[in-house]
Amino acid sequence: MKIKEDFLHWLWRNKRIPIQKLQLTNGQVIEIQNFGIYNKAQGPDFSSSVIKLNGLLLIGNVEMHVLSSDWYAHFHHLDKAYDNVILHVVWKMDKKVFIQDKEVLCLELHHIISDNDLLLSRFFKDNQPPYCKLFINSVSKEKILLQKERAMKKRLERKSFENQVLYEKLNRNWYQFIYEKYAAVLGAKTNQIPFIELCKRLPIEIVLKENDKNKFLLFYGVSALINKINVSTNELKEWEYLKFKYKLNEMKEESWHKKGAFPKGFPEKKIEKFIQLCSKNSFFDISCFKELKCPKFLPKTQFNLIQINVFSYILYWIGEKMKNTEYQKQAINLLMNAKPEHNFIIKKWKSVQQTNLNAYDSQAWIEIHNEFCLKKQCLNCEIGKEIFK
Repeated sequence: MKIKEDFLHWLWRNKRIPIQKLQLTNGQVIEIQNFGIYNKAQGPDFSSSVIKLNGLLLIGNVEMHVLSSDWYAHFHHLDKAYDNVILHVVWKMDKKVFIQDKEVLCLELHHIISDNDLLLSRFFKDNQPPYCKLFINSVSKEKILLQKERAMKKRLERKSFENQVLYEKLNRNWYQFIYEKYAAVLGAKTNQIPFIELCKRLPIEIVLKENDKNKFLLFYGVSALINKINVSTNELKEWEYLKFKYKLNEMKEESWHKKGAFPKGFPEKKIEKFIQLCSKNSFFDISCFKELKCPKFLPKTQFNLIQINVFSYILYWIGEKMKNTEYQKQAINLLMNAKPEHNFIIKKWKSVQQTNLNAYDSQAWIEIHNEFCLKKQCLNCEIGKEIFK
């Protein structure tokens, strides 16, 4: 069984190791008086640890590794910060370790850890999140709800920060900001980058100046997809004039991706919807966000994604910025009333019987997957803590 160092840290932090009559690799017996203080920064893993050896109390640092030879692999022998290590705790000893020619006391764990804890070590072995899939159904609903709320708080704060960064980057141009947010949603993962590029090459100020016919020519002309639609010779000439008038540069057609998409999802079809969306003033007015209904030209699934990824997170960000709790409540209500997404992350949680009643639920599970599961932060997750207690 492949053991990870994080698992050893968890064992020590949570006192899952017997404290008395622990035999070291040299045959001596110790007692653990104090496990010490966990150190997340550089240096030994635990400080101020206390062990009893032959009636004497030793106070100092504890360092942990899967193999004792990792001491040298990590160059601790060249770092004076490790000179005060009183105990080297390892899964297996494969090499003696010395500090200034004196052998460091070594405790092996592989023969003293319970079967239950070894089972839980699969958290750190499984390569496919959620790592708690075998145990999550034993976790109380209260703990799962608590973790979802924690995850959503973190997500809302991060999205607010990202919105502020983009807003500042765009010189606080509200219309360009909203314009690019819609582009990101309509582009989805496949064409998000070219959609944003289109917004940069064709700023919203130009779009708002022109009539619907010219907007059509501008979008398809700058996107380099004008040959994918039916346009007359006169319209092509008009596009050339607009291009000259605004000093516009076309994109490269190969920037756009169609692979795996249905015809309705082709970029030229998405751009058509984008043009219609950018023609609606209410979609740029934050006071309208909470009441906007799905326009006929947009599929309901796409409008749902706009409600989630544009309306709700912008409302929360503005509410935070203006100290307006009403906007923040509107943001949460939007998520609570929007339908949950259906993607590969949500499918994973459904496979372990975790429900998604609304977008608030699905966004919470996405956050848990991305910020806890993928980063293997199981021991900082309320679900993981409940399983490991």
